[in-house]
Amino acid sequence: MLTSIAALLLAPTAADLVCITDKVPVNERRAAFEEALTGKGGAMREKIAGLAAGCGKDGGWSAPQVRERELAALLEIVFPPALDRLEQGRIPQAALRKWFEAQKAEVRADPGNHVEALPSLYKALTAAGATTADIDASAEPIGIVIALLSSAEKMGYVLRR
Repeated sequence: MLTSIAALLLAPTAADLVCITDKVPVNERRAAFEEALTGKGGAMREKIAGLAAGCGKDGGWSAPQVRERELAALLEIVFPPALDRLEQGRIPQAALRKWFEAQKAEVRADPGNHVEALPSLYKALTAAGATTADIDASAEPIGIVIALLSSAEKMGYVLRR
């Protein structure tokens, strides 16, 4: 959550993000998600960084503002294809978000280091209609969505859709 004046000054506006996200076509957004699944940077990450730098130059953003907007744009670009992948895997998005929001702050801040939370995730998703096979087959996109939600929360940014 935004808790300081510095964070408020860094927070991107919708117009800031549009400068970046509108320059990434839908088919490239899917590619950005696929790249995110690899856990490595790549051409899409570099493209978004370049777009952020260009928008920052035009908008007079500081280096920290460019970085913050780059990350927020990346979240905005990758989140919809990640949710689409969950839907294709029959994973209930609302249940996943509800589970994430119910976790302790330390789990939300660093979900990858809290495997003790996984049984409650399975329970929440199966209670909402997902099968164990669905969950296992969608482990990567589930992990990406949780990581995106965690990153957004750290930035004080709300992902929509």
